[in-house]
Amino acid sequence: AVSAYRSALERQPDMAEAAVNLGIVLQDLRRFDEAMAAFRQAYRTRSDTLGRIAQSLSMGSVGRVYLVPSQLRADLEAGPATAGPGLA
Repeated sequence: AVSAYRSALERQPDMAEAAVNLGIVLQDLRRFDEAMAAFRQAYRTRSDTLGRIAQSLSMGSVGRVYLVPSQLRADLEAGPATAGPGLA
């Protein structure tokens, strides 16, 4: 699944749905940094994916939940080195 989503994103980098789905798959594989990068790509492409990203993070195996939506938004807008206090 990872290679299929990455391939789709290579052909169409603005396909936010593929980026969210890639993030979900990577998260399930416990590749959290890569998952956040995929979620970040989706959010930057279409900010209305925030709800789906938040749901994915709260349901997945990441082991933490964003309690403050504004912190999730800030982490998605920032670079990969952030992991703010909105994490539980």
